[in-house]
Amino acid sequence: MPSPCSGRSRLRRRTNEIEDVRLVYAPALGIGNFGGETDNWMWPRHTGDFGFCRAYVAPDGSSRPYARDNVPYRPKSWLPIACEGVKEGDFVMVAGFPGATHQFLTADEVRFNFAQFEPRLQRSLSDYAAQINQATAGNRQAQIHRPPASQMARPKTHGKSRKGNRSAPE
Repeated sequence: MPSPCSGRSRLRRRTNEIEDVRLVYAPALGIGNFGGETDNWMWPRHTGDFGFCRAYVAPDGSSRPYARDNVPYRPKSWLPIACEGVKEGDFVMVAGFPGATHQFLTADEVRFNFAQFEPRLQRSLSDYAAQINQATAGNRQAQIHRPPASQMARPKTHGKSRKGNRSAPE
């Protein structure tokens, strides 16, 4: 059983891994990156950085890799999407994935992260982007094949998300 949250709890999960998942819609880059770095980590954020995927399975409902005769997956139950809006007191669930949680770190782990890990990671990401830019400067073919813009923006994104968290807590 997986142990999320630094081993503080155990979850028993029953899963069905679907092998054929297809992207069916992604907004244009101008919508997905609206506001650019200026808007990143700010609220309210008006960015269309999302995509819609559809899961496909064999006609008998079993999971298998892509095949022309695969059909859309029909789960036994699902959460409906309300199209009419919400009223005062309605339950609202916002889907998202923070990537990780640090809520169960010890004080020493937090101090290490702020004093050692985060600054090193930021330097490493900045050095990576600078080296890629230097290696591809003036070479159009190399620029076409370099990492995507989202990967090149990580140093700025990471730095902004950590702004104000540079010193170890008292």
